[in-house]
Amino acid sequence: MKRILCLLVLIASGLPLSAKDRTWQDAVFLGTNSSQVGAAAMPIGMMVVAVPLSSQHYWFRANGLVYCLYSPAASAVACRTSR
Repeated sequence: MKRILCLLVLIASGLPLSAKDRTWQDAVFLGTNSSQVGAAAMPIGMMVVAVPLSSQHYWFRANGLVYCLYSPAASAVACRTSR
C-alpha cells in the first residue's frame, strides 16, 4: 500500500514538469446576440407562472477563426466555426 502511495505521489509531482508553456493570443470581440429558446412554467399556489428562457452567444475572432461562446441559463459551451 505504501509503495502505491509513493508511486502516486511521484507521478503527481512530476506532472507539472511535463506541462508545456502556452502562448497568449489576442482575440477580437465581434459582438453578442441573444435568442429565445423556450419557456418554463411552474405551478405556484393556485396559478401557473411562465417565464421565457433565453440564451446568449458571444462571438470572438482569433487566429483567423471565429469562436462562439454559447451560454444557456445553466452552462456555457464553446464552439468553433470557420466563418
